[in-house]
Amino acid sequence: MKKAIFSTVLLGAFSLFGGTADAAIVSGTICRGMFPTDQVRYLANEAINIGSNTATLFCPMVNTINVGSSIEFKFLVLDTSVTNNIECQGDTHDSTGATIAISGPVTTSGFSSTPMAITGTTPVQGLSTYDYMASCKVPPLASCVSPGCSVKRIDLF
Repeated sequence: MKKAIFSTVLLGAFSLFGGTADAAIVSGTICRGMFPTDQVRYLANEAINIGSNTATLFCPMVNTINVGSSIEFKFLVLDTSVTNNIECQGDTHDSTGATIAISGPVTTSGFSSTPMAITGTTPVQGLSTYDYMASCKVPPLASCVSPGCSVKRIDLF
């Protein structure tokens, strides 16, 4: 009985985040600054740019299943800047390291006090043998309302 209840709760959680089971979900805390000058602070489930310049965050994604006939990256970000937007894209690489698909770039469209989802899709077969990487350009702390602009979560499906 307990197992059935847990399964129902877990299925309900998937429904809250888009209605389908994702191939991979990563927290923003997996993201790292791409350049030595990027200054990133990590809170419970997000990466926040605390630097004085735009930071490029690199977020590797582990995927063990075939994605399907298209590759979709959904970025859950918090854009509290009135002057800058967050820009994200997803890259797919084959087993030789060659880039075979780029989803995006996609950008936010202004200030939001709550997290928003932006999505990039590419009509390419996503295989479990491919490498997936997301990246986001996050505005500097000075242009964002406290605690700052951040990447909270990335879904691949």
